[in-house]
Parts: sequence; C-alpha cells; structure tokens
Amino acid sequence: MFKPLSYFVKYKEAVDNVSVSSNSEHLINLITDAIGILSSDVDFDVDKLLNQREKIKQDLNEFDLLLDSFKSTVDVDLRKRELSYLNKSQKAYEDSRNGDTPEYIIKRFHTHPIASNKEIKKRIIHSISMHCSWEQPGLIIRPGLADIIDPMIALDPLYIMDENLLLLDHVKSLWNEIYQSRIRYGIIDDQSNDIFKNLPKSQFGFVLVNDFFNYKPFDIIKKYTQEIYGLLKPGGSMIFTYNNCDYANAVRNFENLLYTYTPGSLIIKMLEFIGFEVTTTFSDSNDNTNWIEVKKPGKLSTLRGGQCLGKINI
Repeated sequence: MFKPLSYFVKYKEAVDNVSVSSNSEHLINLITDAIGILSSDVDFDVDKLLNQREKIKQDLNEFDLLLDSFKSTVDVDLRKRELSYLNKSQKAYEDSRNGDTPEYIIKRFHTHPIASNKEIKKRIIHSISMHCSWEQPGLIIRPGLADIIDPMIALDPLYIMDENLLLLDHVKSLWNEIYQSRIRYGIIDDQSNDIFKNLPKSQFGFVLVNDFFNYKPFDIIKKYTQEIYGLLKPGGSMIFTYNNCDYANAVRNFENLLYTYTPGSLIIKMLEFIGFEVTTTFSDSNDNTNWIEVKKPGKLSTLRGGQCLGKINI
C-alpha cells in the first residue's frame, strides 16, 4: 500500500521525541538514594548494589547510543524519500508560475492567513518590531494585507516589493500621502539574474519576506536568500515565513498542493552555508506558522545622528 511522505515525516516526529536520558538520570538518582539509605546506619556490604548500579548506568548509555543511531537511520531514509518531493515541488512551482494571478494571491491572503492564532501573530509582530528603527533602511517582500508589517514603517527608507503592481495596491492605501512619498515600491522577478539589481548593496538593516517563500521551492528560496545576504549590512537581519516540512502537517499542505516542500532542516543548512547566523526559529505545526530569523555576521551600525523630517528645495 502506497504511503505518502507525510506518513514517514509523522513517524520521524515521533521517533525524534523519544528520549530516555532525563528518565535515566532520575532512575540512577533513585538507585543512589536507595543505596545511601541501605548503607547509612548498618555495616552492610553494598558493593553488589553499587556494581549493579554501574551496570544499569552502562546499559542505559548503550541504549541511548543505539537510539541515536536509530534516529540517524530514520533521518537518512527520510532524506532519500524526500528527493522526489523536492523535484515535485520545483515542477509544481514551474507549472504554476504564470498561473497564480494577483487576484488569486490576494484571495489567498484571506483563506490561508500566515498566522491564524492571535498569540502567534503577536509573537511574529514583536519579533519584527525588534529590528525596526529610523536608523536603518528596510525591505518588505510581499506586504500582503499588511497585517504584520506596521512596525516596519519606522525603517527609513522603506522599500516594498512584490511580483505585480496589483499586489501593492492594498498597502498603498494604508498610509497618508506624506508617508507614501517616502516609500520605494518595486517589482521583483524570480527569473531575473539579479532580482534586486535596483537596490543598494550592503545597505539594509532588516528584510521581511512575508508569506512568499511558502510558495517557492528550495532552489528559488536559495536564490533569494543569497541575494538578500548581499543587500544586508553586517549585523543586518532577515525574517521569513515558510512551510516547514520537518512537520507532517506542512508536508500534507504540499501534498494538497497548497504550499511548497521546504524542510526546515535543509533550509537552515543552506542559510548557514550562505553565511547567515540563524538566531531564532519558530514552528507551530497546529497553526502551521513557521518562520526563521537570521543575521549577517557583524555589528549593525549607522552614521545617522537623527531622522530627516524635511527637504531642501533647490
């Protein structure tokens, strides 16, 4: 009987959660306490008990080693099985690249919100706000319904980009004309050799990629993150949401053709290979909200002494 990959990912989740180390330590402590009681007031030979305790400790350590080996075997097996899913994800992306109209994407914002849980939504907004200051330029990729990007209006200047001008209409209606005049809007294209060719390199303090990588395959995410690394200042950060297929629910989303197949374990290795430091990861498999926060090595700095609030007419 054919079993989808989500079945094996669910099994790996269960295997990864198996642990006896903490209980082993507790058991050894109980045995040590028992031996202490037996030998405290009576001249009683407890050597056999002590030897048995060491044997139990050794057996438990050997069990831990076998368990770790079994987990590695399960992981290797899953990595082999997922190759077809990575290829399917790439093909699905290529087949639908011109099929996801702006109208469809806008509708998707409502039917599949990036965080339906209010507390999780507050958490990602808080994480974003920690990187927002007038001292640094910022970039938003896919503003969506703008329900988590409000803290980013502090960034100066603020660039907002997406794949179609219609996807920027909502955010253009949010703020007054004075503030809108300070925003730089732009269009991006996955197929471009230089996606961000019109943006200054090594100048951004923070980049948010919102509900965008959820629909991109691994190689396209790699392409974007490599270029974003070049946009960031030393010490600059990026937060992006994605479909963490280390969890069975996320794999089912791919099997149901909702999101792409992007395991967090592979994404993190790729980010570290590029040069990023992974500072925070968050996954809630029930809400299917996942994000990663990374930093370009270095210390974030600025030459600004104050925010410019006016202009000189010549």
